[in-house]
Amino acid sequence: MGFRELLSRKVSIPNPELLPKGYQEIGDIIVLRLKPVHEPYEEEIAKAVHELTGKRVAIWKKVKGELRKPEIKVYFGDGVTIKKEHGCAFKLDITKVMYSKGNVGEKERLLNLVKPGEKILDMFAGIGYFSIILAKHKNVTIHAIEKNIDAYFFLVENIYLNHLTNITPLLGDNREIVPLLKQRGESYDRILMGYLPSSQEFLDYALMVAEDTVIHLHQVLKKEEIEHFKTHIISKIEKKHFSAEILATRIVKSYAPHRYHIVFDIKVTKT
Repeated sequence: MGFRELLSRKVSIPNPELLPKGYQEIGDIIVLRLKPVHEPYEEEIAKAVHELTGKRVAIWKKVKGELRKPEIKVYFGDGVTIKKEHGCAFKLDITKVMYSKGNVGEKERLLNLVKPGEKILDMFAGIGYFSIILAKHKNVTIHAIEKNIDAYFFLVENIYLNHLTNITPLLGDNREIVPLLKQRGESYDRILMGYLPSSQEFLDYALMVAEDTVIHLHQVLKKEEIEHFKTHIISKIEKKHFSAEILATRIVKSYAPHRYHIVFDIKVTKT
């Protein structure tokens, strides 16, 4: 019997056929997304799921603002948990920072691309979603920038939790920190730009510390917009006195109806 059927037997609410078919599990917290028709019954639904699983239950609503703060309510406890992935432990508070299961494949792909000895800049590090895994499994050096103080707190904690010494966490806006890195003469082999819905507005800052560099630029687009975006981004880079080549284009996951989270691997070389 499926999750929806089990849940519908425990709650007496309208339109049980619209209950979620499944859920996301972050650490030991069950995360549900409800249809608007069921929002008035979220406490009853959370209680039923708790009885079925014995775990804390969170009702996800939306994310808001430049810092991508989640709006989420946790029942039967707080939002602090530890998520294990790729042999790494990620401590976080799901009421303060996001954790997307849709990026698992992208993390695996990056692990296969990154070479020993690389120097990497993570411009939107969060709690270390990419940086922790790369630093744990590869002999690399990483500078990880994060603006959100809550995410930065967990980034630092996760560096220690995973016994890492090859990540330098940097608190602040990359629009302020990257020019300081440039002044210090820093440049990077690989730059991660994992900000959604659009990383392209920060591209000029990435180019400040690029020489012979692969940039992973994340963007939300419709499928029919991909080719135009590739032409646009190459033109934008070349105007900054770089040669540029799109090495790969990958759809990471669905983001919204007819819109997709896409990553572009772009090799840039200063001319």
